[in-house]
Amino acid sequence: MRQVKEALNKAISLLYATLKTQGLPVDNRQFYKVWYDHYLRILQLAYCPSHITPTTLEIGLGYGILSLALKFRGYEVVATEHPSRKYVKEDFLNIFLKKDIKIVLHDLNEGLPFQNSSFDIIFFCDVIEHLYPWKVLLILNEIKRCLKKEGLLILSTPNLCRFSNIPRFLTGRRINPPLIPRKFGETFDHVREFSFKELKDILKGVGFKIEVLKFGLIPFFDLTQSERIKKINYFISKLLYPICPWYGDEIYIKGIKP
Repeated sequence: MRQVKEALNKAISLLYATLKTQGLPVDNRQFYKVWYDHYLRILQLAYCPSHITPTTLEIGLGYGILSLALKFRGYEVVATEHPSRKYVKEDFLNIFLKKDIKIVLHDLNEGLPFQNSSFDIIFFCDVIEHLYPWKVLLILNEIKRCLKKEGLLILSTPNLCRFSNIPRFLTGRRINPPLIPRKFGETFDHVREFSFKELKDILKGVGFKIEVLKFGLIPFFDLTQSERIKKINYFISKLLYPICPWYGDEIYIKGIKP
Protein backbone atom coordinates (compact mmCIF):
# COMPACT_ATOMS: atom_id res chain seq x y z
CA MET A 1 0.00 0.00 0.00
CA ARG A 2 3.06 2.28 0.05
CA GLN A 3 2.39 3.32 -3.56
CA VAL A 4 -1.20 4.26 -2.66
CA LYS A 5 -0.08 6.50 0.20
CA GLU A 6 2.60 8.12 -1.95
CA ALA A 7 0.10 8.84 -4.73
CA LEU A 8 -2.37 10.38 -2.28
CA ASN A 9 0.25 12.59 -0.64
CA LYS A 10 1.41 13.75 -4.06
CA ALA A 11 -2.16 14.59 -5.13
CA ILE A 12 -2.94 16.59 -1.98
CA SER A 13 0.37 18.47 -2.19
CA LEU A 14 -0.25 19.40 -5.83
CA LEU A 15 -3.73 20.71 -5.07
CA TYR A 16 -2.74 22.58 -1.90
CA ALA A 17 -2.67 26.03 -3.50
CA THR A 18 -5.97 25.46 -5.31
CA LEU A 19 -7.71 24.30 -2.14
CA LYS A 20 -6.39 27.32 -0.27
CA THR A 21 -7.96 29.73 -2.76
CA GLN A 22 -11.38 28.16 -2.08
CA GLY A 23 -11.32 29.29 1.55
CA LEU A 24 -10.90 25.79 2.98
CA PRO A 25 -8.83 25.36 6.17
CA VAL A 26 -5.99 23.52 4.48
CA ASP A 27 -3.49 24.88 6.99
CA ASN A 28 -5.32 22.93 9.67
CA ARG A 29 -3.61 19.58 10.34
CA GLN A 30 -6.94 18.00 11.25
CA PHE A 31 -8.37 18.99 7.87
CA TYR A 32 -5.44 17.41 6.05
CA LYS A 33 -5.66 14.20 8.12
CA VAL A 34 -9.44 13.90 7.66
CA TRP A 35 -9.20 14.02 3.87
CA TYR A 36 -6.09 11.87 3.77
CA ASP A 37 -7.72 9.11 5.84
CA HIS A 38 -10.97 9.35 3.86
CA TYR A 39 -9.39 9.01 0.42
CA LEU A 40 -6.96 6.37 1.62
CA ARG A 41 -9.92 4.14 2.56
CA ILE A 42 -11.42 4.69 -0.89
CA LEU A 43 -8.16 3.97 -2.73
CA GLN A 44 -7.60 0.81 -0.72
CA LEU A 45 -10.98 -0.52 -1.82
CA ALA A 46 -9.95 -0.08 -5.46
CA TYR A 47 -6.38 -1.30 -5.11
CA CYS A 48 -4.90 -2.97 -8.20
CA PRO A 49 -1.35 -4.29 -8.68
CA SER A 50 0.94 -1.78 -10.39
CA HIS A 51 1.14 -3.85 -13.61
CA ILE A 52 -2.63 -3.46 -14.17
CA THR A 53 -4.00 -0.22 -15.68
CA PRO A 54 -7.75 -0.03 -15.03
CA THR A 55 -9.99 2.49 -16.78
CA THR A 56 -11.74 4.53 -14.11
CA LEU A 57 -14.48 7.12 -13.81
CA GLU A 58 -14.92 9.49 -10.88
CA ILE A 59 -18.44 10.89 -10.69
CA GLY A 60 -18.13 14.33 -9.11
CA LEU A 61 -14.56 15.59 -9.44
CA GLY A 62 -14.87 17.97 -6.49
CA TYR A 63 -11.42 19.35 -5.71
CA GLY A 64 -9.80 16.52 -7.64
CA ILE A 65 -7.84 14.76 -4.91
CA LEU A 66 -9.10 11.29 -5.80
CA SER A 67 -8.69 11.65 -9.58
CA LEU A 68 -5.12 12.88 -9.23
CA ALA A 69 -4.23 10.12 -6.76
CA LEU A 70 -5.64 7.54 -9.18
CA LYS A 71 -3.61 9.03 -12.02
CA PHE A 72 -0.45 8.95 -9.92
CA ARG A 73 -1.21 5.25 -9.33
CA GLY A 74 -1.11 4.77 -13.10
CA TYR A 75 -4.85 4.41 -13.69
CA GLU A 76 -6.63 5.83 -16.74
CA VAL A 77 -8.93 8.50 -15.32
CA VAL A 78 -12.07 10.25 -16.53
CA ALA A 79 -14.04 12.51 -14.19
CA THR A 80 -17.36 14.34 -14.39
CA GLU A 81 -18.37 17.58 -12.70
CA HIS A 82 -21.32 19.92 -12.95
CA PRO A 83 -20.40 23.01 -15.01
CA SER A 84 -22.08 25.36 -12.51
CA ARG A 85 -19.62 24.65 -9.68
CA LYS A 86 -17.74 27.90 -9.04
CA TYR A 87 -14.26 26.35 -8.91
CA VAL A 88 -14.64 24.75 -12.37
CA LYS A 89 -12.50 27.32 -14.15
CA GLU A 90 -9.83 27.07 -16.80
CA ASP A 91 -6.84 27.28 -14.45
CA PHE A 92 -8.33 24.58 -12.22
CA LEU A 93 -9.18 22.27 -15.13
CA ASN A 94 -5.69 22.72 -16.60
CA ILE A 95 -4.20 20.96 -13.55
CA PHE A 96 -5.95 17.79 -14.64
CA LEU A 97 -5.58 18.21 -18.38
CA LYS A 98 -1.81 18.45 -17.93
CA LYS A 99 -1.94 15.07 -16.19
CA ASP A 100 -4.00 13.56 -19.02
CA ILE A 101 -7.17 13.35 -16.91
CA LYS A 102 -10.25 13.88 -19.05
CA ILE A 103 -12.87 16.14 -17.43
CA VAL A 104 -16.45 15.92 -18.69
CA LEU A 105 -18.66 18.84 -17.62
CA HIS A 106 -22.06 17.28 -17.28
CA ASP A 107 -25.35 17.37 -15.34
CA LEU A 108 -25.67 14.05 -13.56
CA ASN A 109 -29.46 14.30 -13.66
CA GLU A 110 -29.22 13.50 -17.37
CA GLY A 111 -27.53 10.13 -16.75
CA LEU A 112 -23.95 9.33 -17.78
CA PRO A 113 -22.63 10.33 -21.24
CA PHE A 114 -20.62 7.15 -21.78
CA GLN A 115 -21.07 3.97 -23.75
CA ASN A 116 -21.98 0.62 -22.23
CA SER A 117 -19.17 -1.29 -20.50
CA SER A 118 -16.70 1.60 -20.66
CA PHE A 119 -15.01 1.36 -17.24
CA ASP A 120 -13.35 -1.14 -14.93
CA ILE A 121 -14.01 0.97 -11.82
CA ILE A 122 -16.49 3.77 -11.13
CA PHE A 123 -16.10 5.96 -8.05
CA PHE A 124 -19.36 7.36 -6.69
CA CYS A 125 -17.91 8.99 -3.61
CA ASP A 126 -19.84 11.49 -1.50
CA VAL A 127 -22.29 12.20 -4.31
CA ILE A 128 -25.36 10.05 -3.63
CA GLU A 129 -26.37 12.22 -0.66
CA HIS A 130 -26.60 15.24 -2.99
CA LEU A 131 -29.24 13.62 -5.20
CA TYR A 132 -32.99 13.59 -4.77
CA PRO A 133 -34.15 10.03 -3.97
CA TRP A 134 -35.93 9.54 -7.29
CA LYS A 135 -32.63 10.16 -9.10
CA VAL A 136 -30.62 7.64 -7.10
CA LEU A 137 -31.87 4.52 -8.90
CA LEU A 138 -31.44 6.24 -12.27
CA ILE A 139 -27.78 7.00 -11.60
CA LEU A 140 -26.99 3.60 -10.08
CA ASN A 141 -28.47 1.88 -13.12
CA GLU A 142 -26.39 4.18 -15.32
CA ILE A 143 -23.27 3.23 -13.35
CA LYS A 144 -24.08 -0.45 -13.82
CA ARG A 145 -24.57 0.12 -17.56
CA CYS A 146 -21.20 1.86 -17.91
CA LEU A 147 -19.25 -0.75 -15.94
CA LYS A 148 -17.63 -3.72 -17.61
CA LYS A 149 -18.59 -7.21 -16.48
CA GLU A 150 -17.16 -7.77 -12.98
CA GLY A 151 -16.38 -4.04 -12.83
CA LEU A 152 -16.23 -2.31 -9.45
CA LEU A 153 -18.44 0.36 -7.92
CA ILE A 154 -16.72 2.22 -5.08
CA LEU A 155 -19.26 4.22 -3.09
CA SER A 156 -18.85 6.40 -0.01
CA THR A 157 -21.39 8.55 1.77
CA PRO A 158 -22.09 9.97 5.25
CA ASN A 159 -23.72 7.45 7.58
CA LEU A 160 -27.23 8.50 8.62
CA CYS A 161 -26.82 6.35 11.74
CA ARG A 162 -23.54 7.94 12.88
CA PHE A 163 -23.20 8.49 16.61
CA SER A 164 -23.50 12.29 16.40
CA ASN A 165 -27.05 11.85 15.01
CA ILE A 166 -28.27 9.72 17.93
CA PRO A 167 -28.66 12.60 20.46
CA ARG A 168 -30.52 14.60 17.80
CA PHE A 169 -32.89 11.73 17.09
CA LEU A 170 -33.57 11.09 20.79
CA THR A 171 -34.34 14.76 21.42
CA GLY A 172 -36.74 15.06 18.48
CA ARG A 173 -34.47 17.01 16.14
CA ARG A 174 -34.04 16.21 12.47
CA ILE A 175 -31.17 14.00 11.42
CA ASN A 176 -31.68 14.19 7.67
CA PRO A 177 -30.84 17.39 5.78
CA PRO A 178 -33.49 20.14 5.45
CA LEU A 179 -36.34 19.61 2.98
CA ILE A 180 -35.07 22.53 0.89
CA PRO A 181 -31.27 22.14 0.76
CA ARG A 182 -28.76 24.86 0.04
CA LYS A 183 -27.72 25.26 -3.59
CA PHE A 184 -24.21 25.56 -5.00
CA GLY A 185 -24.62 26.74 -8.55
CA GLU A 186 -27.15 24.27 -9.94
CA THR A 187 -26.19 21.52 -7.50
CA PHE A 188 -27.37 20.89 -3.96
CA ASP A 189 -25.94 20.40 -0.51
CA HIS A 190 -26.95 17.12 1.20
CA VAL A 191 -30.48 16.15 0.19
CA ARG A 192 -30.85 12.67 1.70
CA GLU A 193 -28.49 10.54 3.78
CA PHE A 194 -28.68 6.75 4.09
CA SER A 195 -28.14 3.95 6.58
CA PHE A 196 -25.92 1.06 5.54
CA LYS A 197 -28.91 -1.32 5.40
CA GLU A 198 -30.73 1.02 3.04
CA LEU A 199 -27.71 1.15 0.76
CA LYS A 200 -27.34 -2.62 0.79
CA ASP A 201 -30.97 -3.04 -0.24
CA ILE A 202 -30.73 -0.39 -2.96
CA LEU A 203 -27.53 -1.77 -4.48
CA LYS A 204 -28.77 -5.35 -4.40
CA GLY A 205 -32.02 -4.20 -6.02
CA VAL A 206 -30.06 -2.62 -8.86
CA GLY A 207 -28.08 -5.82 -9.29
CA PHE A 208 -24.74 -5.21 -7.57
CA LYS A 209 -23.03 -7.81 -5.45
CA ILE A 210 -21.59 -6.20 -2.31
CA GLU A 211 -18.07 -7.43 -1.61
CA VAL A 212 -17.01 -4.98 1.10
CA LEU A 213 -19.00 -2.76 3.46
CA LYS A 214 -17.05 -0.84 6.08
CA PHE A 215 -17.18 2.35 8.11
CA GLY A 216 -14.83 5.18 9.02
CA LEU A 217 -14.59 8.06 11.44
CA ILE A 218 -14.60 11.63 10.16
CA PRO A 219 -14.92 14.63 12.48
CA PHE A 220 -17.47 16.52 10.39
CA PHE A 221 -17.17 20.26 9.96
CA ASP A 222 -20.76 20.73 11.15
CA LEU A 223 -21.56 24.43 11.36
CA THR A 224 -24.57 23.69 13.58
CA GLN A 225 -22.39 22.27 16.37
CA SER A 226 -19.95 24.03 18.66
CA GLU A 227 -16.32 22.92 18.68
CA ARG A 228 -16.87 21.49 22.16
CA ILE A 229 -19.80 19.32 21.06
CA LYS A 230 -17.92 18.12 17.98
CA LYS A 231 -14.96 17.07 20.13
CA ILE A 232 -17.21 15.24 22.58
CA ASN A 233 -19.03 13.43 19.76
CA TYR A 234 -15.77 12.43 18.12
CA PHE A 235 -14.28 11.22 21.39
CA ILE A 236 -17.30 8.99 22.11
CA SER A 237 -17.38 7.79 18.48
CA LYS A 238 -13.76 6.65 18.77
CA LEU A 239 -14.62 4.67 21.92
CA LEU A 240 -17.66 3.03 20.32
CA TYR A 241 -16.16 2.40 16.89
CA PRO A 242 -14.16 -0.79 17.69
CA ILE A 243 -17.29 -2.37 19.24
CA CYS A 244 -20.04 -0.86 17.05
CA PRO A 245 -18.49 0.27 13.76
CA TRP A 246 -21.96 0.88 12.25
CA TYR A 247 -22.05 4.10 14.31
CA GLY A 248 -19.13 5.41 12.25
CA ASP A 249 -19.40 8.71 10.39
CA GLU A 250 -18.90 7.41 6.85
CA ILE A 251 -19.98 4.31 4.90
CA TYR A 252 -17.65 2.72 2.32
CA ILE A 253 -18.91 0.09 -0.13
CA LYS A 254 -17.23 -1.98 -2.81
CA GLY A 255 -19.77 -3.49 -5.17
CA ILE A 256 -19.30 -5.73 -8.18
CA LYS A 257 -21.32 -5.88 -11.38
CA PRO A 258 -21.90 -9.63 -11.95
